[in-house]
Amino acid sequence: MGQEKIHAFESALGHIQRTGKDVAHYQAQLQHYRTQLAALLTRRDYIAFLIQIGSDLASMQQDLADNQPQPMLNQFKTEAQDWGKAHLYHDPFDKKDYYLNSSYLSMDGHNGYFYGESAYLNDEIRANSPQVMQDIKDDYFLHAMLEANYEDTTSYNQPHQVDQSLLAYYGLQNADVLVVSLTEQSMRIYHNGTLKQSLLLTTGRVYRPTPVGHFHMSTHYENLTLTSYDAPSSPDYYTPVVVRDAVQFWDNGYLIHSSQWRKDYGPMTQFPHNDSGGDPEASVGSHGCINVAPSILRTLAPTITTQTHLIIF
Repeated sequence: MGQEKIHAFESALGHIQRTGKDVAHYQAQLQHYRTQLAALLTRRDYIAFLIQIGSDLASMQQDLADNQPQPMLNQFKTEAQDWGKAHLYHDPFDKKDYYLNSSYLSMDGHNGYFYGESAYLNDEIRANSPQVMQDIKDDYFLHAMLEANYEDTTSYNQPHQVDQSLLAYYGLQNADVLVVSLTEQSMRIYHNGTLKQSLLLTTGRVYRPTPVGHFHMSTHYENLTLTSYDAPSSPDYYTPVVVRDAVQFWDNGYLIHSSQWRKDYGPMTQFPHNDSGGDPEASVGSHGCINVAPSILRTLAPTITTQTHLIIF
């Protein structure tokens, strides 16, 4: 993948150069990356290389799109979909292939509404949001971190190289931060840049993916009744259920909440599978919320305040 990133950087540089802009800085970066890639010795070095070139590619996008959001979004969608197609997960349960990065795409939720970052960003462009350019750049960066992290074999309960880059990007080195990895289905909890706790979880199913980005934790709930937005005839409908603990992280109804119907959490539980607890509702991912084991969230929820940050990538 390292050579592919070099080619992507070369291509982006060439496009920017054809607009007549000064690319001397980018040319120096490219030469540095060529030299660095040839000298990589360890996997840690390789991950660091992917993080840095991915970050720089994200920073190039506004120049590349000449500060126009639609071309910038179109390029992002193409690159995210290309990565997704090259890294499909083949589910042994139903023998189907699934995108690992569906949160970044535009997924048909079977109700006439499209979910995922690409769909959300399209809505921002239509609404002429002044935030859209920054949001697209952020998604480029987050997806680059997903790609780098995918190559990292570090256990979910140990600090990851991308985590510090995420904290630095959002200026959260001296804060309480929950870092959720969608490919690992895990959360790492940092206090002032130091890992304090890790846990496994389950996020949104392919067609109802969990949103990515930087969020602020808000309202706490106890014994909250969750009600499906879908009609009973929909494959995504679920019967109302009461969860003991829930913390909202986005106004659109997205929560971190306990899920007593699940027994299994962790990698690939967002896809169809046999949950060892036997509850059919636990046989696939959530509807976009972050599901956590009740005993873990009962202890964790009181430590989450409005000063706690959440990064999902």
